[in-house]
Amino acid sequence: MKKTKLLFGLLSAGLLAASFNAHANHRGGATFATLANGYNFFASKRSLNNASAPTVQFGYDFTDKWAAEIGVSVINSNKKVTEEHAHGYIYSLDGIYRTDMHGNFAPYLLAGLGVTGLDPNGTDPVNQAHAELGIGSQFFISDSIALGAEAKDLYTFSGGKNDIQLLATISFLFGGSPAALDYGIWKGDKSVSHNVA
Repeated sequence: MKKTKLLFGLLSAGLLAASFNAHANHRGGATFATLANGYNFFASKRSLNNASAPTVQFGYDFTDKWAAEIGVSVINSNKKVTEEHAHGYIYSLDGIYRTDMHGNFAPYLLAGLGVTGLDPNGTDPVNQAHAELGIGSQFFISDSIALGAEAKDLYTFSGGKNDIQLLATISFLFGGSPAALDYGIWKGDKSVSHNVA
């Protein structure tokens, strides 16, 4: 009975939060910081055990649709055969395009470049350039806090390796002008605008 009440309470709180934040979204001029963790699935050519992916990202929203983001993930793994420890970082610079909101969900696409640094790395260079493509979505639990999930394909130019990274994220937005406040009562009618940002 107690578990049922707890589950009902959490569900009600979630629905209440969603109803109060129907206009929550990324906004032009906002900066954001993201903490994330997930998993790196390494290409078979690397002979590395898959490993967790603690990650931090920082970005800037040019508009509610377009943003840029830099990030770094930590690599701690072992070689599959020798069990030799391998350590390194994944550095990323991405452009982000956010599609239309669906309720409090904010889906997005990303593309960019980066560097995978891994030591030791066999006969390959320690630092390898890569291109990345990804998709993700966030769920806003307040005007400035969003939970999310992200999947990226990292294609390393040296040796044609495809690594996959899956992340669970929490993002915090700072500043910017919420679109809901820019147009007053009637969106699009700037004659009644009450910009209180």
